[in-house]
Amino acid sequence: MARSSMARFTRKAKIQIRAASKIPVSSAGGGIVLWKALDRLGLGQILADLGMMSRGWALAKIVFDLVLQAWLQADSVTELADKVNADALLTTLGAPADRTTLTRILNRRRYRWQELFRRLAYATWKALRLPPSAPVTLVIDDTAIEKSGVKMEGSSWVYDSSQNRKVWGYTVVTAALVAGGHRIPVDFVILRPRENKYAVAQEIIQRVRDAGIRIDALLFDGWYGHSTAFLNQQGSTFWVTRLHSDRRVEVEGRSVSVEDLFGETRRQPKALRHHPRDPQVTYRTYRAHLPGYGDITVVVVHDEKDKETPYRALAANDPRMHGRAVIDWYHQRWHIETIHREAKSQLGLHSFHVRSLRSIHGHIACTLVAVLVAEMIRWLGKGLGELKEAGVEEIRRRVLGILGHLRFRGRKQEFIVNKDQERLLEALTQGLEGIP
Repeated sequence: MARSSMARFTRKAKIQIRAASKIPVSSAGGGIVLWKALDRLGLGQILADLGMMSRGWALAKIVFDLVLQAWLQADSVTELADKVNADALLTTLGAPADRTTLTRILNRRRYRWQELFRRLAYATWKALRLPPSAPVTLVIDDTAIEKSGVKMEGSSWVYDSSQNRKVWGYTVVTAALVAGGHRIPVDFVILRPRENKYAVAQEIIQRVRDAGIRIDALLFDGWYGHSTAFLNQQGSTFWVTRLHSDRRVEVEGRSVSVEDLFGETRRQPKALRHHPRDPQVTYRTYRAHLPGYGDITVVVVHDEKDKETPYRALAANDPRMHGRAVIDWYHQRWHIETIHREAKSQLGLHSFHVRSLRSIHGHIACTLVAVLVAEMIRWLGKGLGELKEAGVEEIRRRVLGILGHLRFRGRKQEFIVNKDQERLLEALTQGLEGIP
């Protein structure tokens, strides 16, 4: 059953692209690229390996619909069904969408949505074919999803750093691989009330290693850097973290807090150095000892642009490292912040109206799969010079929003677009065909 489902999913991809001027009957021509990307990542085989099957419709087609929900910015599965069923191309590519089917699939007990996402993420990472010399960084962070309603399974009061207050909802611990200009989300865990965040982060790190992915550096914020036990668990792996202001270190034989180092830096501005790539950022480097861990490098950073927290402290477990290098490493953390921001503002990470934890896992997994496809499109579009630095918003506008006309000639199907859009679609689909 699993293989026949995969075969049905594959045949539908044979939609030819032609250039012409026709009245558009599809406003989401990039659905072809989304469909092809999932196919090349081996969605059908992964579903079969995980034992995820569905009667009636190939589950891969339904997963396509659910990933499409993020691309179309549909606030609910009902709105998704309306948009898919009103578009001739999307109806041809995916399964006939209806609210009942999509909701039931999301809540299916035996479906392992997190594992499905991880397998697709690992496949995406391998498809990038990075050079062996490229340093690979794993970034660990968490984000809050605010939801109303006490009947939401597993919801609780969580801290939202973007609002600097507690909100009712969920904390999602995420991990992303960064290398060669790419940022690939590879794991997520919805943190349960009173669950140990350090243990969750360590499990994520171990899963990435078990997948055969090399980790050259670890980056995490001050919450994770506050645990000496967690830092010791990383062994000899290089890491960079932020230090809370109350963290104590030993500098030149004296025990001081990070807040004391801030005060010392304010009193001795001449000791600060300018960062060569950002003149408004200055820093001071300390050789320090972290009790319970060992020798580290501490860098006090002053950023004139940051009015709320102009001073912050970074730490690296290389005691001989230059302060500028520590700052440059930690700067890579913005990649996961970008993933969180775009997933929320452009792909509807927080827009779900399901209550069970299984369904919420399914929604988050499909949303992050949409992030994976966006990164693949950005990578494949580099040769065109059009999508090299594009974010999710630009990719959605340029790729998904392609207008076209779907023409049927017996079993043969043609998607007719204008010349410029034909060039873009052909380049992306050919690039996807080249993925082994």
